Amino acid sequence: DKPGKTGDRVGCVVGQFPRRGTASAYDKITLIAEKSLHGVVPRVVGLRVAKAKAKLERLHMKVSLRGADTGKVTAQSVPGSTAAAPGVKITLTVG
Repeated sequence: DKPGKTGDRVGCVVGQFPRRGTASAYDKITLIAEKSLHGVVPRVVGLRVAKAKAKLERLHMKVSLRGADTGKVTAQSVPGSTAAAPGVKITLTVG
């Protein structure tokens, strides 16, 4: 596993050993996937603002709002299912 940076897709293959060449049956090939050291950003689109903020703040993310402070989240600046990190700023658009 390779540590992912904020916003990187978690679980995607980013490398392999050997890097190139051919392989025969039963040859060992190692795949390297990105892994988040601090959890995964949850997808909060469609949630009420209070619930979305609570989920993100549990990961120690800094949440700001674009729009009203009540209602449902229609977009988020850091995509869900990507690597999270403490202190990362995420903007929620509320419709």
